[in-house]
Amino acid sequence: MYNSSAAAGFVLENMTIRDNTVPAGALFGGAVANFSALTIRNSTFVNNSGNATVGGSDVANRFAGTAAILNSTFTGSTGSSAVESTGASLDVRNSIVTGQGFACSTSGTITGAGNVTTDSPAICPGATATAAALGLTALADNGGPTPTPAVRPRTSEVRPGRARGATPVPTSSTSRPRPR
Repeated sequence: MYNSSAAAGFVLENMTIRDNTVPAGALFGGAVANFSALTIRNSTFVNNSGNATVGGSDVANRFAGTAAILNSTFTGSTGSSAVESTGASLDVRNSIVTGQGFACSTSGTITGAGNVTTDSPAICPGATATAAALGLTALADNGGPTPTPAVRPRTSEVRPGRARGATPVPTSSTSRPRPR
């Protein structure tokens, strides 16, 4: 998806975006390439791929782009990062972000809270955990409007992502708390 002029904002909600490939020679990646205003809410990005030099296999927020990602899951992507921002702003909240290279990358600042990422140290604000500790299952019908990976019972590595006073844990695309 290419968003370049949705000044009023473009919203992806309750979506599963999967199995996309960034073409060879692309200047930037992304199953979603954002250059404008974007909100992603309660969505899942699975198995999107890009080459090692193109960041943002799942979401690439560029130039004057502003993006907010809420209660979403990014897993199974290949490339240099799953979520990348060189845009004006990127806010990621209550999301799980994993990646083959970096989960998140930026030349600016990524704001947010309540995330769990495989980056160490965390680039998307929140806690870090290994992919094994997250225990994400394969994409399946877990009771919501779209397929999502389930999270296996939480371990001590995942629990620190919720600071005192933080918003509730990430939810599935059904806006219900994910299985524990």
